[in-house]
Amino acid sequence: MKTFIISILCAISLSVSAMPIPEEPELVFAKSSGVYNTTLRLKHHDDNRKVKMYWYAINALDVYTTYNGLRQNGNLYEANPALPDRPSLSQLILHKALMFSFYNRYFDFTQSDYRHLNLVLTGVVINNHSLYN
Repeated sequence: MKTFIISILCAISLSVSAMPIPEEPELVFAKSSGVYNTTLRLKHHDDNRKVKMYWYAINALDVYTTYNGLRQNGNLYEANPALPDRPSLSQLILHKALMFSFYNRYFDFTQSDYRHLNLVLTGVVINNHSLYN
């Protein structure tokens, strides 16, 4: 079941990172010289919310797969130099919370940035999962 969920997340991440911003036609009526002209414009929708929701979900899965891997296999260690070799769950969660705070304060990520980060982090989660299975 876990492999299925990881596979689905990978597929979603790849499709979200490659998906263009959806466009919806918008009909605009403009009055010019007493005559109404009808034009068709493309209106861009911001699907940034979906991308950010995936960002938070994949980060939670990173904590989950890291913690389970460290708990189930004594030979594994955390590769992040900012954390100890075998961090506790509270250390992993605190690290993510501090990083979220840092990112939100000092960086203005675009939707494209989040898509790329999501793709990389999905790879990390898949690697974590494969190491302890």
